[in-house]
Amino acid sequence: LRLETDAAIVERFAMEMQRLKGAVHDAERLAAVFACIGEASRRCLKMWPHPVQFTGARVLLQGQLAEMQTGEGKTLVAALAATAMAGSGAAVHVISTNDYLAQRDCAEMLPLFEFFGLRGASIRASMEPHERREVYAHPICYVSGKELVFDYLKDRLAGHGVLPTRVSQLRALSVAGAAQPQAPLIPALHFAIVDEADSVLIDEARTPMIISREAPGLYEPELLHWAIEAARTMQAGEHYRMGAARELELLPCALDHAGAPPVGVRAVWRSAQWRELVLRQALTALHLYLRDQHYILAEGKVQIVDESTGRVMADRSWEQGLHQLIEAKEALEFSKGRETMARMTFQRFFRRYFLLSGLTGTGAEASRELWSVYRLRVRRIPPHRPNGRRRLADRCEATLAGKWLAVADEACAAAARGQPVLVGTRSVEASEQVAQEFTR
Repeated sequence: LRLETDAAIVERFAMEMQRLKGAVHDAERLAAVFACIGEASRRCLKMWPHPVQFTGARVLLQGQLAEMQTGEGKTLVAALAATAMAGSGAAVHVISTNDYLAQRDCAEMLPLFEFFGLRGASIRASMEPHERREVYAHPICYVSGKELVFDYLKDRLAGHGVLPTRVSQLRALSVAGAAQPQAPLIPALHFAIVDEADSVLIDEARTPMIISREAPGLYEPELLHWAIEAARTMQAGEHYRMGAARELELLPCALDHAGAPPVGVRAVWRSAQWRELVLRQALTALHLYLRDQHYILAEGKVQIVDESTGRVMADRSWEQGLHQLIEAKEALEFSKGRETMARMTFQRFFRRYFLLSGLTGTGAEASRELWSVYRLRVRRIPPHRPNGRRRLADRCEATLAGKWLAVADEACAAAARGQPVLVGTRSVEASEQVAQEFTR
């Protein structure tokens, strides 16, 4: 192939893809397809895939999860599989953890896709619906998981995917001259490659993505003020208990301590179960959601902060009255209530793909859960070269302050030896604590 022209390689790729369609389990046909893609990668990206990268791509095409160590080139592995699958005519979604990675990976791999005449693009949060529709129409689309799920929910709200195609067409024809509905944002869920699959499919699997609209609040303002004031007088261990997973449990004397709800609220709040619900939410607002950590006050409003990125999500709100209870806690004007129109979790969404695959550096630990939920088998791919990394023994500290002190000491010692150090934390707050230790 190295002596062939670009046009000859493209023609050979199309021919081998047609042969592979007639024998999808033929390893020799797949090897011929990968040979064409690998040569195109060498010419366009100046990278010839290693044997382990071809192996990883084959695992993806089999609808499995490839576990590859950091530095093994998972971005190119995803591109190899995406090119092969898009060449068969399937719609390919490469799912990243955020918009930046989606845009970066797509830009890096785009010359490879274009070599075979395949269009590729990425979704950004700032895109308008018509722009998103154009990007999703590409054979290869890079997109973050959250953007993808929200676009899917918007399609469901617009009526796409609810009825079988024939029924939808008949309904459209039943009204003479009726305007044709817009095409869905996402035309099909054929093949997905989930990068950092452990984070998307396990860590965030049950976090719901919700589309809501303004609606009359469930909680009257008088009830919210009563709940917050009652919660402020409650003592831990006497009126409520906080579990190891930071869940709050009201103790039997809590309702008697809070007293009767204010006069004028709906009769439903006379029920012990409903009062327990609002009091538990009030305690949650007081003790589990902290200002400048989980939210900030800006322009007289409570604005949620993404704990992982530190970014403000100005258009988001907590549900079940929690947002309004935090506003009562901060003595702010109440925002309007929200009514849930559609919701979806990663766990439910990704099972809707015809073929699902993924890439991760740590999949074996969650292999049982990945199989039971997504029917994804984990295949461990060996490194291209023997791993020279040494895994040192774990250290456990009794306190959080002691842990950050030990992290700072170890990092400074490594830096003094001329070693660059990357300290990874779970939240912005933890990053600031480490920074304070470095400053000290």
